[in-house]
Amino acid sequence: MATTLRDQLKDLLPDILPESPSESVKGTELIRLVRLRIPQEYSDATLRYHFSIMCCDPSSPIAKVEQGQGYYLRSYSVGGFSSDAIHSSSQPSLEPGLFEQAPGNVDLAITRARKFRAVVQRIAMGTGQYPFAFEDSFSSGAPLANLWKFPDLALVAWHVLTENSDGRVSLDRPAMAVRAAAGLPSFSITTAKLKMHVTHENFRESFFQCVSHSEWANAGALHIAGAISDGQLADQIRTLGAHHGIGVTTYGLTPDGLDQMPDTAELRKLRDSEFDALCARLDIRILSPARQRPATDWAALESSAESNSDAKRLISWLRQCLESETF
Repeated sequence: MATTLRDQLKDLLPDILPESPSESVKGTELIRLVRLRIPQEYSDATLRYHFSIMCCDPSSPIAKVEQGQGYYLRSYSVGGFSSDAIHSSSQPSLEPGLFEQAPGNVDLAITRARKFRAVVQRIAMGTGQYPFAFEDSFSSGAPLANLWKFPDLALVAWHVLTENSDGRVSLDRPAMAVRAAAGLPSFSITTAKLKMHVTHENFRESFFQCVSHSEWANAGALHIAGAISDGQLADQIRTLGAHHGIGVTTYGLTPDGLDQMPDTAELRKLRDSEFDALCARLDIRILSPARQRPATDWAALESSAESNSDAKRLISWLRQCLESETF
C-alpha cells in the first residue's frame, strides 16, 4: 500500500490524467481531483511541488504540456503502460498516406496501432524486458531521419534482479559488482520497431530501419502485427533476419481482431491470467531470433542523446536505476 504522497500519486494519476496533451488538465483541477481520492490533507503548494518534481522523472506517470500549464499522462512511462499516443504521420508503425484519408480511418488506424503496442509491451514485461517508448522522436515536426535513427521501443532486460522480503523487485548490488568485475553489463537493450503489416514494397525499408537504429543496442527486433501469408515474402524476411541478426516476430492480428480487443487502458490493466487468455488467441510466430551482442554501444547512445530527448531520458532512467537500485 502506498505510504508517501509520491507513491500515492503514482498510483492515482494514471486514472486521472488525460492521455492526450491537447486535453491536458490545469493544475487547480488536478489538485481538486487528487484531493477527492486521498485521505490526507496536503496544501496546494505541496501538491504542485510534487507534480513539478514528478514531471522531471521519466518513470512517473505525469507530464507537463510544453510551453503551457496543463498536465497529461506521460506516454513513455518506463515499466508501465501509461499511454501509447501516436502524434503524427511520421510514426513508424503507421502507413504512408494514412493522414490523407478520412479522419475516421485515421482514428481507427491509430487506435489499432495503440492496441498493438500495448500487446507488445505487456508481452515484453512478461519476459522480463522493461519497455521505454520513443515518443518525441516521432512527434509532429520531428525529423524524418529519426525513422532510421531511433526505435519505437527500447526493451531493457536487467540481469541483476532480486526479490525483496516485501515482494518488491530491485537491483542486486552484489550481483552488479560481480558482473562488473567480470566485465559484464547489468542490463541489455533490444531496440524494437513496430509495423502493422509489411508488403513486398515496404519490408526492406522497415527491416533496414530496424538494422540502423539497433546499432547502439545489444539486439534489434521487428514486430509485425499482421500475419505474413505470402511464403516468398516470409522467406525473404527470414533470410534477412538470419543474416543481420534481427529478430522478426509476427502476431497474426487482423483489423477485426484488434477492433475486438479491449482499449489500450484496459489492456494495461488486465490481470495476467486475462492477458494470457488474450495472447492464446494470437498466432505469434518467430521468423528469426534476435542475435545478442555482448555490449551496448554506450558512446553512440550518448552521442544521440545530445540532440534527442528520448535517448537522453533513456540514459537518465538507466543511470537512476543503477544509482538507486530500483526501477
